Amino acid sequence: MNNNNSSTQSLLAICQQLHDKGIKPTASLIRAKATFQVDIAQAISAVRTFQSGIEPAAVKQPEVVLDPVERITQLEQRVAELEAKMLKLENILADSE
Repeated sequence: MNNNNSSTQSLLAICQQLHDKGIKPTASLIRAKATFQVDIAQAISAVRTFQSGIEPAAVKQPEVVLDPVERITQLEQRVAELEAKMLKLENILADSE
């Protein structure tokens, strides 16, 4: 089982490498890039897992710790962006009625 987890992490790392290069990860690309034998079901599972955003800690980028003032500013900007998107969606819904 540990070997399977290691294989999955390796496949997700390949997905991340492809993504970082601007290439959409596919089962066939993963199988071609892997240094070990990968069946199609494993490759498809890895692509789906990667696309769903569930990545092992080894693949995720470490979070940058901001000081509290910077973090608050960042969060306030994000809230403003989300509020603007919500308003836009509400306007679209209102126009479609």
